[in-house]
Amino acid sequence: MKLSKVCVFGIEKELIFKNNINANVGDLVNVRVKNKIVRGVVIENLESNEENFYSEIISKENYSIDENSIKIAKWISDYYFCELYHSLKLFFPPNSFSMEKDYIKFSKKGFLKYNGSLSELEKKIIEKIKDKNYIRLSKFKPSQILIIEKLIEKGIIIKKRKIKKISSIEIKNLIDLSYPVKLPKKPNIEQALALSKILNGKKYLLFGPTGSGKTNIFIWLSQMVLKENKGVIVLVPEISLSPHIARIFYEKFGDIVAIYHSSFTPSQRTYLWNEIKKGNKKIVIGPRSALFLPIKNLGLIIVDEEHESSYKQEEKKPYYNARDLSVLMSELYNSTLILSSATPSIESYFNVLRGKYELLKLKSRVKNYVYPSVEIVDLKKNIFLSSKLLNEIR
Repeated sequence: MKLSKVCVFGIEKELIFKNNINANVGDLVNVRVKNKIVRGVVIENLESNEENFYSEIISKENYSIDENSIKIAKWISDYYFCELYHSLKLFFPPNSFSMEKDYIKFSKKGFLKYNGSLSELEKKIIEKIKDKNYIRLSKFKPSQILIIEKLIEKGIIIKKRKIKKISSIEIKNLIDLSYPVKLPKKPNIEQALALSKILNGKKYLLFGPTGSGKTNIFIWLSQMVLKENKGVIVLVPEISLSPHIARIFYEKFGDIVAIYHSSFTPSQRTYLWNEIKKGNKKIVIGPRSALFLPIKNLGLIIVDEEHESSYKQEEKKPYYNARDLSVLMSELYNSTLILSSATPSIESYFNVLRGKYELLKLKSRVKNYVYPSVEIVDLKKNIFLSSKLLNEIR
């Protein structure tokens, strides 16, 4: 008998369920707990002759994560003292643990194709929905959902989640088109030396002043990783910092770049999650939550401005530090990690001193670097908004 340990959303303790549908580790599944149909994640498959199980797994959803993601979720749960289902949710699309976004519809084609027999309860469900358009699944009772799931397996009912595609206009709005893109054809001496030291599966602190060409190193490294058919995650501390980086990456790599942005709706973020999972997007740029996206064959993680406190999630469960998690993730996936900053954190610099990270230092700014203009404004003359700022706003 095949049994599975499932982490059920909203329940602290993992439960064991009979697995007759061949659900794999990492699958998002539907299970019955008391009088409700709820969702959970298979975290372990067990082989046992014992009859000691809670109930059966009803069905699988179209979302799944790999075993390394489960290991990271368990580490977050243990280290930051939170329920496992909270940390597992990080790795799935928004609202995937809820049935509120699931819709069902009768399939006439599937009904005509099906040759088996139907129970009276199945016939009643078909009669109820056959002349209607998509109906929200959550409107049905748990006992009816059990029957609906069986009809879905038989192909008589179609279940889908409404997902909104992200338009090219919305993507362009996130890219700073005014930002000048002038990528040098080859690295300077310092950059070339830094690149020559970088090996797969190692951790590095890239230390250099603003304008020293750290972003150029990101691009060249990404090129090397893509040639090996591997994926890249680029973390930025605040979403406001991503447009110019996104502009450079888009200019170089085109549509394989994905921007994970808070302005997208949950359904748009689900669309992007699916695109990344399919392998259509090989480079992801975004804030701390982008670290949990299902990039295929992860080969490089870049944490830009690694000293920033916004990499910490402190407002809600699960609490975590994306910079620290990127270290764990790079070890599990045997991927290269680049922590980059002009003002490194004490923790990262200490890890260099103890030999955990290797230091890559860029001492000088690139040729023809234009310094930002700075103007000192006397705020004593204006209590809140200076006349200079007001003029710029106008």
